[in-house]
Amino acid sequence: MNVSSSQGSLTLHSDPTYKYYTKKGVVYQSSKSALNMYTINLAFELRNTTVKVNAVSPPSTATDFNRHFGTSTLKLRHIRSLNTL
Repeated sequence: MNVSSSQGSLTLHSDPTYKYYTKKGVVYQSSKSALNMYTINLAFELRNTTVKVNAVSPPSTATDFNRHFGTSTLKLRHIRSLNTL
C-alpha cells in the first residue's frame, strides 16, 4: 500500500492552472514522485501473481509539517480511522 498525494504528480505540477502549481518542495515532492513510479513498476512486475499493489491519496491533514495547511485535522483523521475499524 502506497500512501501518496497529488504533490507527487508530475502532470499536476506541470499545469499552471493547478491550484498548488506554485507550491514546490524539492525533497517531499520528488520522493512522492519516486514512490508513485515504484508503485506503478511494482504493480506491473506482480501483475500475474496474487499480490495486489495499491495506492491511496488521502486528503491533506493540517500538521506542523505543512504549516497547518490541509483539509483535515489530526483529531478528525483519528475519529475517521476509528469509525472504519
